[in-house]
Amino acid sequence: MDTKESLFAVDDTQLGQALIEQGHISDKELARLERMRQTQTDSGSLTALLLNLGMISERELARCLSDLTRLPLTSTEDYPLSSPLDIELPYRFLKEHHLVPLRQEKDELVLAMVDPRDDFSVRAMA
Repeated sequence: MDTKESLFAVDDTQLGQALIEQGHISDKELARLERMRQTQTDSGSLTALLLNLGMISERELARCLSDLTRLPLTSTEDYPLSSPLDIELPYRFLKEHHLVPLRQEKDELVLAMVDPRDDFSVRAMA
């Protein structure tokens, strides 16, 4: 399985089970979150709900997703002092989608992001 396949192969069910196994949420909390997602059209993804409700920190969520997708976690040393890009990206978009451009390698942009399964953000940055 290549990196791209590993990103999108992890669904919310797998993420929910991993969060339970790691002790971040309980079975009851996951069931409540699923009910919220079914009844509220604007509730968003499981990751968005978890973060918006303060049920898990971004770092804990990132660690769990890193384990599931086998992608490396970034540390403060990975963040550049200035933008690695020749063009300026809208700050609001980056903030809303939890994206930080880390570096450009040949024709690829390396991003730090809370949810690497966020296909919309990945495609928007392409």
